Amino acid sequence: MPVSIEKLEHLGDVMKRVVRTRGDGRLYVLVVLRLEAEIAAKQNLDDDYARIVADAA
Repeated sequence: MPVSIEKLEHLGDVMKRVVRTRGDGRLYVLVVLRLEAEIAAKQNLDDDYARIVADAA
């Protein structure tokens, strides 16, 4: 099941709060970085799709 960019952004916000508020927050930095990478990849895919569809018209 695909996850929306909005859901990934929400999860990123949650994990950033975890990093900021927990004493062991440093352990979760890699999770935040992975979420940010997934958001960027999905945005690029959406942009590429829109560009290809527009070019095909």
